[in-house]
Amino acid sequence: GRGRELHRTAMTPNTARSVIPGEALTSALVAAYDLPQPIDCELHVVGDNDSYYVHAGPERFALRVYYPNRYLLSGSDEYRFELSWLSFCHDRGLPVSYPIPRRDGELLSEMKALEGPRPWALFSYVEGTPVFPLQIEQYRRYGEFVARFHIESLEFSSPYARFAYGEAAYKGEE
Repeated sequence: GRGRELHRTAMTPNTARSVIPGEALTSALVAAYDLPQPIDCELHVVGDNDSYYVHAGPERFALRVYYPNRYLLSGSDEYRFELSWLSFCHDRGLPVSYPIPRRDGELLSEMKALEGPRPWALFSYVEGTPVFPLQIEQYRRYGEFVARFHIESLEFSSPYARFAYGEAAYKGEE
């Protein structure tokens, strides 16, 4: 089933993985967006995806460079599905970081890398400070948010396909 295929392709041994320099992404941002100048793109964290801080004049953004063919996101339609869903959530008033459209309206871009094309997207920046441990009131508010998030998402539809686990996968039958 798809679950075994995902496990097999999630980490391909002996595959080189590049980290794209912030300067290359800055050039791509200048070419694709009408952002205030100057623009600076700084690597924040390398993980399942690579995250960057973007400073554009007085504004801040976050940039994600996807590591393709990992876990459930394996193609441009699946990335676009996620991006359109985050836009939907933002339009519904949910407090999420949302994708910023390029000058041409697209949400997803692509950058050449050593291992092949790497999809990337620019997001709104969410100010805040992590607070741990959470207090009871924070857990209550979090639960309310997650409930609203799920209820609002029932109305979401997308022209992009995304893999969805069926009941059999949850029961371990796939």
